[in-house]
Amino acid sequence: EPQGKACLSSFCTQDQKHTGKRGCCKLTIGKMLGGSGSLNVAVWVRGHAKDFDDWEGAGAQGWNSTSVLPFFKRSESSIEFGGSALRGSDGPLRISSHPASHPITQGFLDACHENGLPSRHDFNGETQEGCSAAQSSIYRGSRQSTSKQL
Repeated sequence: EPQGKACLSSFCTQDQKHTGKRGCCKLTIGKMLGGSGSLNVAVWVRGHAKDFDDWEGAGAQGWNSTSVLPFFKRSESSIEFGGSALRGSDGPLRISSHPASHPITQGFLDACHENGLPSRHDFNGETQEGCSAAQSSIYRGSRQSTSKQL
């Protein structure tokens, strides 16, 4: 497991209108094998398909959503989500949903629904916009870092 500040980098977003006197939001990322997933909660988010397609459109050949999908599928294993055209079922990272059991989580999801956001059981599936409890790469109570699993 990473230790010390040598494993971290911080970036600031552009100044944000509603952040009070701070002006920007500080983003801390992991600088180690496995990236931020080695030190954070291990939330499993693939990235939006349109972002991959835009990267290829900007010159990153082979980085469109169709080209990277097989790599995501090979990396994940999920009884809950796997075995479909978009999700893997026999990779080294076990992916599951966190239950929305905490009152704050359930309150957040209720507020999303009250404001017209659709519920998404699988936000790494066909449609990513909406609200959901998080998916993670935690198995039997332990984080599965890509640095150890892949």
